[in-house]
Amino acid sequence: MAGDSSYNRVNTDNVNCFNVSNSYNTVNTMREDENRLILEWLSPLEPQQRHHSIRTDRLDSVGSWLLETSDFRKWSNREVGGTQSVLFCYGNPGVGKTYLTSLVIDNLCDQRAGNDIVVAGLYCDFQVHEEQTVTNMIGAVLKQLVNRNDIPDYAGLPPAWPVGNTGRLRLAELAEMLKRTIALIPEVFICIDALDESSPKNRLELLRSLGDIVRDLPTVRVFLTGRPHVQDEIDKHFAGAVKLPISPTTEDIKAYLKMRLDGDTEVDAMDDELRADIMEKIPERISEVFLLVSLNIETILGEITIYHRRKMLEEMTRGNGLGDAYTATMARMKGQNVTKSKIGMEVLMWVSHSKRPLQAAELCQALGVEIGSTDLNPQRIPSIKTLLGCCLGLVAVEGSPSIVRLVHFSL
Repeated sequence: MAGDSSYNRVNTDNVNCFNVSNSYNTVNTMREDENRLILEWLSPLEPQQRHHSIRTDRLDSVGSWLLETSDFRKWSNREVGGTQSVLFCYGNPGVGKTYLTSLVIDNLCDQRAGNDIVVAGLYCDFQVHEEQTVTNMIGAVLKQLVNRNDIPDYAGLPPAWPVGNTGRLRLAELAEMLKRTIALIPEVFICIDALDESSPKNRLELLRSLGDIVRDLPTVRVFLTGRPHVQDEIDKHFAGAVKLPISPTTEDIKAYLKMRLDGDTEVDAMDDELRADIMEKIPERISEVFLLVSLNIETILGEITIYHRRKMLEEMTRGNGLGDAYTATMARMKGQNVTKSKIGMEVLMWVSHSKRPLQAAELCQALGVEIGSTDLNPQRIPSIKTLLGCCLGLVAVEGSPSIVRLVHFSL
């Protein structure tokens, strides 16, 4: 999501997320280097980087309806009568599950800042499924709980743990260490997004491990999201889990559209009547999928006259779903001049077929290579801004380092 700075976005300086600030975060300078090595040994994953990237793009107040539901309030605060340890929010692709997960993480951190409570988060991602093994995912949760503590004693590591050892712990060892760690903390929240993007094998083992933890430790609560087909697996591993269907509200859609329209730079291609029609027709006809709304407004604002924008509005609001939106955007991309169309397709091919996620600089250099040349001419390297512009919203850049990603795994 993009827009001008006048619209309220989420505060990106929240230091309470991912166990950065609570009573378990006393820095032991004598063991800082050793602790850093242990954290890297537990898991190479750094979910906090993805979290901060997502929350930067999240609009303030969008999705806050979830926090007000009785199911969420009972799950997050047992003082109001909740008894269930697991809340599973499900919805179709593009409804905003990932943004809601980041909202939940921030809400839990903010509400419990200064208390002996720890929040750990993890975002499953189909683009890095080979790296997101179940051992790495469990290890990533564990390292958030013990971050900057006297780790060997706290997590139950052996006194002579292998400093610098490149070998990884087995799942059973990590799961046992995670249980020991959770048992020392008065309250723990584990939030995992997009279970459907994890491989079936890894998802099975992850849910089995979490199920064992929930059964043995009443102080832990788990927040999960995924597509509807994952429900049977949730039922299998978490008896009595609360399941909540999610989709964006009309207020969410209108807030997003307002932000995009306020940030429109083609002032001569917009009038009050067209703006009013956009604010009315899009929420009325295509409000169930956030991603679809995003692609549609991107397409509409990509036109440079009021006439063509209105025409595109009518076409986009007659579509049937994400497939139509992808098709329309691809058609627009191919309809650009020959150079931009070619670059747009090359970017999609590189991003979708790369063995691992590409950094922005890597993608730019790859597209700057001239077949048959033995040297890389810096003047041939396009900017990432140019590449993103050629893709018309189908590709985005996230995080630090800047990672290039498809706008959604359903593309």
